[in-house]
Amino acid sequence: MSKPIIICVDDEKIILTSLKNEINDTLKSMFYFEFAESAEEALELINEIKDGVDIPIIISDYQMPGMKGDELLIKTFKNHPNSRRILLTGQVTKEGIINIINNANLFSYIAKPWEKENLMLTITEAFKSYYKDKQIKAQKIKLEKLNQKLEVLVRERTEKLKESDLKIKTLLNETLNGVIQTFVALITNADEKFKTKSLRLEELARIIASEFYPDQIWEIETAAKLSQLGCLNLNKKILKKYLVGEFLEEEEINVVKLHILQSAEIIGNIPLFNNIRSGIANIYYNDNEFDKTNNISKVLRVIIEYDLYNPIEKNKTELMYTMENSPSIFENKYVHILKKLKVTNSLNKTDISVKELQVGMQLADDILDAKGNILFKHFDEIDVKTLKTISYFSKRNNIIEPLYIYM
Repeated sequence: MSKPIIICVDDEKIILTSLKNEINDTLKSMFYFEFAESAEEALELINEIKDGVDIPIIISDYQMPGMKGDELLIKTFKNHPNSRRILLTGQVTKEGIINIINNANLFSYIAKPWEKENLMLTITEAFKSYYKDKQIKAQKIKLEKLNQKLEVLVRERTEKLKESDLKIKTLLNETLNGVIQTFVALITNADEKFKTKSLRLEELARIIASEFYPDQIWEIETAAKLSQLGCLNLNKKILKKYLVGEFLEEEEINVVKLHILQSAEIIGNIPLFNNIRSGIANIYYNDNEFDKTNNISKVLRVIIEYDLYNPIEKNKTELMYTMENSPSIFENKYVHILKKLKVTNSLNKTDISVKELQVGMQLADDILDAKGNILFKHFDEIDVKTLKTISYFSKRNNIIEPLYIYM
């Protein structure tokens, strides 16, 4: 399989040479690189690349003779919509940036002169984003094919089981649960913290549905779990903050909400999930468009907001006050139920020994040495280096056990 290709475009040879040297120093073994001194040359170069060869990143200067960088990036969008586009610029108008964002899905722009570290970080994040999208699309195709097979299976077996309502219901339940388990497996395989998040939302959904909608418990629980599918594609920095409950800026919260709505698109081609899909899609409509008869949406609105701002009890009083005073958005009867909950009802905390600690686990409490000093903080994720350090301290009887983690 051929290596992916990064396209770099700049009319100044000295800039192109600098760009070439800096990228080659860091990423030479990962990609092939093609360099062009004009937008026209770049278009010819891209057209000559064989089908099936990935072009994950296109980097272009803005101010060039003839065709400018924004026009080039917009033109490449037609045949390579998934490529991540990075604009290098010493001078660009706000309107120019907006034009590229709207018409070419601009990933980032970097001011000249750039810092090498910032350039490499941007390229690395663009590369990860490109292949994350590619993976999700492949998974979606796989799931759609699975759904088609399941629907054929349901139809065939339903014909054979017409005389037994009980058998038909059993078959449908098994089919639905199988599809759900496939979705949940995608979440769990992507990140262990996703599993914690989805289980926490499922539990909150069950608490409210059991009280007010006992006939819809399964649907509301399932919608709570599947509402997180779209977040698989979140920016790495936002994703980490979202999953561990760090403070999110308003713009970051809006990005999270958009990705939650993408969950509805992911399951949109599965007819068996029509109610769940519409429930997720309806969550963030404004008051005039929000379907207040949709119980799934009403419950999800409350529990997602609750879990977003209240993963570890902090600011709970302020959060509850805001919710209680926004009855058009959050139904008070749900808020009153959540107000009674303690964090331990929505985060499973367990104690383990140092020997049981594994990479990927998340700390539910600080790890202290024998003198009471904090070695690692609550919510830290265990990586290989951290695990070795903890084992080192433990062998010298300098760790207070048991340790507490989230399961």
